Formats: sequence, structure tokens, C-alpha cells
Amino acid sequence: MLKNYFKIAVRNLFKHKAYSFINIFGLSLGMACVMLIFLYLHHETSVDSFHANGDRIYRVLRLAYDNNQIRKIGVTSGPYKEAMETDFPADVEEATRVMVNDGLVTYGDKKFSEKKFYFADANFFSFFSFPLIQGDPASVLKDPSSVVISETMALKYFGQDNPIGKVIRVDDRYDFRVTGVFGRPSAASHLDFEWVASIDVFKERPWFNQWWNNSLFTYVRINPSADMPSLIAKFPAFMDKYFGDNFQKTGRRMDLDLEPLTSIYLNKETSFDLVPHGDRMALYIFAGVSLLLLLIACMNFMNLSTARSTGRAKEVGLRKVMGAYRQNLIFQFLGESAMLSLIAMVIAFCLAEIALPYLNTFLEKDLSWGHIDAGTTLLVGVVLMGIIGLAAGSYPAFFLSAFQPAAVLKGATAARKSSVWKALVVFQFSISIFLIIATIAMNQQMDFVTAKDLGFDNEQVVIVPINNRDIYEHRESFKKQLLQSPFVQRVSLMSGEPGGFHDNMAFQLKDQPGEFTRLRTVYTDFDYANTFGLKIIAGRDFSLLHGTDGSGMLLNEKAAKAFGWKPDEAIGKQFQINLLDSVWRTVIGVVADYNFTSLKQDIDPLALSIYSDHRVVAVKIKGQDVPAAIAQIERVWSSVASKFPFEYKFLDQSFALLYRSEIKQRELLSVFSMLAVCTACLGLLGLASFSAEKRTKEIGIRKILGAGVIQLTGLLTKEFVSLVFAANIIAAPVAYYAIHRWLQEFAYRIDINIGIFILAGFIALKIALLTVGYQAFKAATANPVEALKYE
Repeated sequence: MLKNYFKIAVRNLFKHKAYSFINIFGLSLGMACVMLIFLYLHHETSVDSFHANGDRIYRVLRLAYDNNQIRKIGVTSGPYKEAMETDFPADVEEATRVMVNDGLVTYGDKKFSEKKFYFADANFFSFFSFPLIQGDPASVLKDPSSVVISETMALKYFGQDNPIGKVIRVDDRYDFRVTGVFGRPSAASHLDFEWVASIDVFKERPWFNQWWNNSLFTYVRINPSADMPSLIAKFPAFMDKYFGDNFQKTGRRMDLDLEPLTSIYLNKETSFDLVPHGDRMALYIFAGVSLLLLLIACMNFMNLSTARSTGRAKEVGLRKVMGAYRQNLIFQFLGESAMLSLIAMVIAFCLAEIALPYLNTFLEKDLSWGHIDAGTTLLVGVVLMGIIGLAAGSYPAFFLSAFQPAAVLKGATAARKSSVWKALVVFQFSISIFLIIATIAMNQQMDFVTAKDLGFDNEQVVIVPINNRDIYEHRESFKKQLLQSPFVQRVSLMSGEPGGFHDNMAFQLKDQPGEFTRLRTVYTDFDYANTFGLKIIAGRDFSLLHGTDGSGMLLNEKAAKAFGWKPDEAIGKQFQINLLDSVWRTVIGVVADYNFTSLKQDIDPLALSIYSDHRVVAVKIKGQDVPAAIAQIERVWSSVASKFPFEYKFLDQSFALLYRSEIKQRELLSVFSMLAVCTACLGLLGLASFSAEKRTKEIGIRKILGAGVIQLTGLLTKEFVSLVFAANIIAAPVAYYAIHRWLQEFAYRIDINIGIFILAGFIALKIALLTVGYQAFKAATANPVEALKYE
């Protein structure tokens, strides 16, 4: 019997090639998307899942109370590790520290600037579970001059030679001996490094042992018997013990919290964190869209299978007359559905493998089936195939098996429930229109944020990092030499450029002693405002002509408003920056608000202060010969920091990177929307073909009676057009809600206008008309004589 069912299934597969192609191709596309998104979801949600005892590892966070808001801060200082191990011996099993850095690594004639250079405690590789290929986790970082490198770095610097024992030089200052080599873990980690050197090299530095010098990350492993709520309740007393005098002095406090290791990557709320976080919203979007695409493909299968039911009505009648039970027929049709699902699954896997390298390049990820064990992969495949086989084949199976043999053998086949297929078509196009609306809205929002006037000049501004001792010590000379170049218009030294690092410091107003207000802070020289073209709306800019401007400061409009002042009223006010120095700084000017962070955030109160904590150089170049200007900057760099490679970036390009995640969401959603519409149109084409075939004699008679091609085409298309209109009505409110939720991530956003919905509806209607119209026109222009001979 099974062999007979298989033969019939294969025969039907080849007999109706167009319908089989639509079904298999649609299911394959949906399955391939689900497979790829499954890999992506697995990658993003399994970050740091490979660590032994990972459920007991937490990162220490500082909690700052800034302007009536709680802010979580990822960085801590050196003393936290020993203090927490000492003060909580029954709760904290072990702690470790990680300092993120970059450095110039030299070995022989090889010299590279490495961006993933970490410093860590000796227990780093026993605390975490990064796999060591060479070296003992317990002792590999025991020596203060030791460094552990990745396989990639071992090959890059030492080729096929054994790297153990080799000595490298870092920043032309430290010598480290390679004591171990680590491999790639089974899953991704928020700790992304190629080098790990001993942090003990800094232990004698005064800054390393200062509680307020927050420059590293502290992790703790909690004892299995520890009570987490009880431990966290002890933190206020811990902070009072070490910071009590400062809390009393400033009238402000700071507390601690613990963040689970596996939650770090997807938690975007932490300030001053390691690397760009994963995007939980993107996970929801991609998972939802892939499932919607698969749902469209399943609906195609259901619709086309039931649409072809009249062709198999006599088969069902004969089988029932010959003794077949309904359950036998259900089993047969479900089996055919499962076979199509299996074929689609094989094709989908091939499509996914072809698309995977491109997806990895686009997402900048390392998605691979190798990161998932074979059992899980097989289980996912079987479950996916089973669900699709049942979901897509259930309705056709129960519908076809319900035919009455007497009726179908007399030629009076049961009328197909038109309400069902109409509902499915409406639902399909509702999904497609929803995706089109979302894509249009995303495009408009990203066009808006990339075109918006940010309030400062970011064109032809080159950012050069002050990332080594030589350039730091000669930064003023670097600036002076650049200003002599005909390619350079202005130069400024600063702690962070717009879109980059902006500190958050507590400011005490002289008229209000003991009260502190947090302001975003940039430490700069006299040329910051001029370099970026900031508009002074009150007072004046910094000037070397005024000897007191070295202790001056500028506020933005938001900062003035935070103190209840109009811009003119802020001039002359004096502030002291907590923990920096005892200098009282006088406000000499107010600049117009400008977006110095992503447009996902509102403009914060900002202070620009003269201070020597410079980390980048902003160079405003002039003229159109940009390569010549870059070459000139590099020559000047070589004159002051020749041992270190020259690095730079353009400010406008780096600012655009702030929206990299959203841009990728938009582009992927565009691809998914196109696939969804194509899949839905394939199904619509099949249904239109069936509808025209079912009305062959009617069309022939109408043509003989004088009906024209336009009338017949309209007759065959109007039903489908009404369904698309209904789909628009359903999709619009759902899409509005989804877009509104997504736009909440932006402080500056577009208005959701009716034009988006009209455009999406027009696109869907046009596509549907082209799809159905082609089949209708083909039927309307057929020979009526042949139509009357039909059946």
C-alpha cells in the first residue's frame, strides 16, 4: 500500500509540474529562511554559553544616580577584585579583571597595530573556559611578563614555528613572553580578544590602585550556596566602606549590581561597555519575518492543493468505492505533503548553504552548522519538516478525503469552500503588505537620520586617535605642523569626537555648594567649536587672546536649561568638576545644541572644558584632493610618532556606523519582503490559473456572445483585486503598531503618515494585477472553440 501511495504521489508530482514547482519552491524559500534565521538566533542567544559554571559568573556593574535616573556602568577600578573577595568570602568564590586595550605589537621585522589586546589576571583562563591549545590554564598568566595568543596571531607572527617562549614587544615599552595559545570556543563571547597579557604589569602604577580610576571590567563567580538577594543587599555597606567620605563630600552615592554573564551581550543599557551589543529587537524582527514567509509558503500549498481537488475527485470516489476508508485517504494525502516537504527541505538546505557565506559577510558573523551539534540539527530538520507537512497538508487531506463517492462519480464534485481559499489569499497578502509597509517605513526613517542636520560640520573631518605615548607627548607639535599645511583648515585636540567618547562628570555650581549635576563632558583645546562649526548663541568661543580661558568652559543649550537659565544668563557662572581638580571654571559661552550622539538618543546637557585629557585629533581638511591631504597628515605623524602606524577615519563615515544595526535590519527586511511577495505571487498565479481553467467554458461562451478581452480580463481579476483591498485593511493597523514600536528606539523619528500605507497598497495591488492579469489575459485571448471543447 505504501509503495502504491508513493507511486501516486510521484505521478501527481510530475503530472502537474507548475503546481509542484510553486509548492516546492515556496516551501524551500520559507524553510531556507527559517534555517538561516535559526543559525542567527542560535549564535546571538548562545553567546558565552560555553563557560563552565557560567550560570554562577556575573559582571560587577556600578549604579550611578544621574539626574533622577539610574545608569548602569560596566567599567570598574582595580581595587574591586581583592575587596570583593575579602569582604564577601562566603559569597564570592573567585574574581578576575579584564582590561581592554590596543597596542603596537613588534616581533622581528613584523609590526602591527592590534585592536584586540587584553590584560587580565592570572586566573583568567581558569575562571573562564576559553580553550587552551598550549599552556596550563592555572599558570599560563602567572608570570607578569606572560602573554597568551590566539591561533590566528601565532600563525601571523610566527608562521609554523612553535610560538611558546617567543618574546614580543608591545608599544615599544613592554616585553612579553608567549606562554600559551588559545583556540576558538564553541560559541561566541562578548570578550573578543586575540591577545591576553598579564595585568600584573600595571600593579605598581598609582592609577591602577585608585578606586575612582575606572578602566577595567570585574567579574565574580558566586558560590553555589550563596544567596543572591542577600549578597546584593550587602553592597550599599560595601560602597560606604570604601567611598563613604566621597559620598558625604558630594552628597551623592553610587551602588553596585551584578549582571549575569549570559545576559551581557544582549543588554544594551550598560554604559562604557566592551563591544557593540547584540540587538534583541533584530532577533524578534528576523524570527518573525522568517516565520511569516514560511506561513505564506504553507498557505500556498494548502490553497493550490485544494484548488486542484476537482482533478482528484474521481480518484477519491473510486478509492472509497473499492473499500478505502477516510483515514487511509488522509494518510495518503498527508504522506504526499510530507514527501513534498522532504524534497523542499533538501532544496532548502542547499539554498541555505549557498546563502550562508553571503549572510556571514553581511552580518559580520561566523554562522555555521558546525557550532550546533549534529543531533540538534537533525532534530530541528525533522521537527520543521513534520510541522510543515502537517500544517500545509492537513486541510487538503481532510478536505479531499471528505468527498462523497456517489456525487463525484456522477460528476457533481463537492463545491470547494471559496471562503477558505479567499481567507488564505487575504492572509497571505496581509503578511506581504505588512512587510512592504515596514520596509518603506524603515527606509524613510534611515533616510531621515542620515540626512538630518546634526548641528555641526562633519564633512571632510579626519579623526586621528592619540593611541600611543609618542603622539600623546608630541600632540601639540603634531597640531602646529598640521596647521602649516595648505591641505589643513583647522585642528583640535579633544577627549572624544561627536559620535565618539563623551565622559559623564559631576559638576558643582559655586552658588550651590554640595549639589552636583551630571553633564556629558568633552575635554578639549581652544579650537573645538571652530573646527566643528558650532554656533555660539551667547557669550563667545574660547580664545588664546583671553588669558583666563584656560579655566573657561562652554555649555550647550540643554545644559543651560538644566540649570533653569536662558543662554545669556549662563555666562559668568562658575563650576567645579568633581574628582578632576579644584579649579573653578567660568562659563564664557553657550553653543547651540548639536547631536553629538546617535539620533536614537536625545541631546544631553553638555560641557566643553579646557583640559589636557586628549584622546583624538580632529583635522578639518580643505580642498578636493583628499588623498593628498591624508598623505600630508601621515607625513606629519611620521615626524612625531614614526614607530607607530598611522590610523585615521572620517567623521561622517564613523557617525554613519552608529546606525549599522538598523541599516542591516532594513536591508534584510527588504530581501525578506521581496521573497514574501514573490512567494505570495507564485501562489496567486497558480490560483489564477486554476480559476481560469475552472471557467474555461464560461469564457468561451462569453466570447462567442461578444465579450471583449478587456471585459473578460476584468471579470477574472476583480475577485482577486477585492481580496488585495481586504488584505490592505487588515495589514495597515498591525503594521502601524509594529512601526510605532520600532520607531520608539529613536529620539528623532519620522511621522507615520498615510502615504506609507497608500504606497504599500499600491505596490501590492500592482503586483497582484500583473500576476493575475497575465493569466487572465492569456485565458481571455484563447480560442473560444477550444474552450467549448474543454472536457
